[in-house]
Order: sequence, then structure tokens, then C-alpha cells
Amino acid sequence: MIFFFSWKLLGFICDMVETSQTVQQHMIQNRGFLVISYMLQRSSRDHLTLEVLGSFLRLTKHLVTCLTPNNELLLKQVN
Repeated sequence: MIFFFSWKLLGFICDMVETSQTVQQHMIQNRGFLVISYMLQRSSRDHLTLEVLGSFLRLTKHLVTCLTPNNELLLKQVN
């Protein structure tokens, strides 16, 4: 089985997490980043691009600098 994870989709998910506490809560409850990491593990290494890394780095920086009630739980999943 081949998995493909578009960096544009990942960027969109990261944008949603940055802007919506509701999306943050869904990501925590459903272990969203664990699902994403599983999908990336199962996909070809060709899909792990600088754009994917950049999306995660941007989201991590956002979660570290903008304090919301969900940041700590989200950071535990990302890291």
C-alpha cells in the first residue's frame, strides 16, 4: 500500500492548527500528529521534503511563542 501525503495538505493542517482552538482540540483528542507521523513513516522518503519540514518548524515555533491552553499538549505530540 502506498501512502502519499501532500506538503500542501500538511501546510493547510498546520495553518488550521495555528488559527483555530477547535482544530487544536480535535488534533489533541484524535492524536492528529501521531496519525500524520504514521502516514509519513509509511510514505516514500521522497515525500519528506523541505516544505514538509518547514511546515512542522513553523507550527512548532507558533506553538512555542503563542500561548494558548492547548499548546503544551500539541507540542507533546509534535515533538
